[in-house]
Amino acid sequence: MREVEILSKESTKHHNEHPEQVPTDNESLHDKFKNEQTVDSIPLEDLKKDMQDEKKKHKTKDDSDSEDQFKKRK
Repeated sequence: MREVEILSKESTKHHNEHPEQVPTDNESLHDKFKNEQTVDSIPLEDLKKDMQDEKKKHKTKDDSDSEDQFKKRK
């Protein structure tokens, strides 16, 4: 059990998911400023997709965000 915890900590150390959604070892913007530590980040791509969905009310969810995410990873 202890080994699993150590391995998981080591693996996340190198591939941190920051609020900017870029895996990096650098400090995130939310960590740099004290007043930003309680703020939830909203990914711009998701926000744009939601705004488009609101405009196209009859065609909402013809495409999904998860499919877009999957395409980017390929």
